[in-house]
Amino acid sequence: MPYHFGINIDAVRTIQVITIDAALTPDQLIKVQTEIFTNPVTQVSAFTPLPLDFDWTIWVGFRPGVKDNAGSTAVEAVRRCSWHKA
Repeated sequence: MPYHFGINIDAVRTIQVITIDAALTPDQLIKVQTEIFTNPVTQVSAFTPLPLDFDWTIWVGFRPGVKDNAGSTAVEAVRRCSWHKA
């Protein structure tokens, strides 16, 4: 069992939380979830918290003014959907 910073670490798991500020219908939101953000081979996704056991959560975000490249790519992907109005 690895020991770092005075803590015994049994396992580490990461999750990705995506916040979308857009007027999408429920069907469009499901399409964005399944076709843009989720790789069905390696990932699971949900609109509610996943039932995962854990002891600690650490939130990490970008500092103000730092470009979110993944976020910019996500915006472009949503804009390219066939149902998106320019």
